[in-house]
Amino acid sequence: MHLTPLTPAHLPSCATLTANAFLDDNLFTYLNPRRHAYPAYFRQYFLRLLRFELNQAGTALRVCVSDDADGWWDESVGEEVLGWALWEWHGEERGSREGDVWAVDGWGKRFERFAAGLEKRYTAFFNLDPSTSAENVKTYLDVMAENATDEFLNEKDGYIWLGFIATDPKFQRKGVGKKLLRWGFKLADDEGVPIGLESSPVGGLLYEKSGFEDVGTIKIAHIEDRVMVRWPNREKKGIKTDDKIEKAEP
Repeated sequence: MHLTPLTPAHLPSCATLTANAFLDDNLFTYLNPRRHAYPAYFRQYFLRLLRFELNQAGTALRVCVSDDADGWWDESVGEEVLGWALWEWHGEERGSREGDVWAVDGWGKRFERFAAGLEKRYTAFFNLDPSTSAENVKTYLDVMAENATDEFLNEKDGYIWLGFIATDPKFQRKGVGKKLLRWGFKLADDEGVPIGLESSPVGGLLYEKSGFEDVGTIKIAHIEDRVMVRWPNREKKGIKTDDKIEKAEP
């Protein structure tokens, strides 16, 4: 398996695996209480999210795909999408340097972002997604607006935020999440900046093993998520990154 930039061609597969991976997640149980009754709409929820994020400036989306070096490779099936991750840069504008991974804004991205945003607003306004609770989504957005990540990570040199990571349930425990995390860890260590994320209490236990530390909490209704940080070059503090990631397969 290997990583490659996420493209529009990957969106359908990424939406499907994400819906399957988060079917019983606490947050999406709250946001999409009728997801079991309307699975197609639940998948569409993630497809809209992916379309919007793919056209954001200052993001780096990577997808993990299978190849013929994998023990489970099936020639008749061919390449499969195994998982994906969204990394967001917070700090001075990026993307102008040669070889930089962060997406640069442009008229094309602005148009696609506008179209994706319009679809999200139209769907929400007319309540076209029966899997979703509009009231709960509004509560979630209000809480997140009051708890800006910059308050937890006030780094003058900037920081990276792990906005999303998902592994196809069929391919968990095969190193997919580890590979996606390693990519972001190397990026952060090369830049000398921390990585932040929001995690459920259970997921936080796994991230702890990857060198993340608690810096705060965000409470959404009955859900209390952990805000966690991995400081750069953790190896220098006695934590062997690879060993820890091995145990932290999402």
